[in-house]
Amino acid sequence: MMLQTTFEKFFEKIDLTMLNRLLRLIVDHNIADYMSSKNNVVLSYKDMSHTNSNGLMCGLQFVSFVAQYYGLVLDLLFLGLTRASEIVGPPQTPNEFFTFRDTKVETRHPIRLYSR
Repeated sequence: MMLQTTFEKFFEKIDLTMLNRLLRLIVDHNIADYMSSKNNVVLSYKDMSHTNSNGLMCGLQFVSFVAQYYGLVLDLLFLGLTRASEIVGPPQTPNEFFTFRDTKVETRHPIRLYSR
């Protein structure tokens, strides 16, 4: 029982650290800390600061954003940047749903259909 609790805490900390580092790539570090922590977080801007101590409710309003962001990261890890950009198409002329630019691009990779 004690060992299982220790492992759960360890993996929970790793998960929050990874989430925090991923969020810091796209949002301000104060907001990333606020979204990925469970207890006291100090938000500071210029000469103002606020300590949030709401516990588990801290980043609850960001759950849908974090889930979609995790999904995007997993999609990119699974497909790879090259195949993901081939499926989507160039920004000027994006591909239609389930279509490719030509058959050469479609048959180049074993993943031909991907939807989440």
